[in-house]
Amino acid sequence: MCRHYSTELLNLLQLIDKLLSSDGHFLLGAWLEAAKNLSTSDEEQRLYEYNARNQITLWGPQGNVCHLP
Repeated sequence: MCRHYSTELLNLLQLIDKLLSSDGHFLLGAWLEAAKNLSTSDEEQRLYEYNARNQITLWGPQGNVCHLP
């Protein structure tokens, strides 16, 4: 029974991924560029990209919402 539901979940996740990839707003490159475009310096650009990547992965290196390196 558990195997059945885990397979169903994986299938749903693949469908969600396919659906989201059909809209450019949900692509990683667009997300990172939007974050970097808010910066006013090279240092800020690196920080904003770093934080944007963390937000979509684990919300910070230690599980925190924001991290300033």
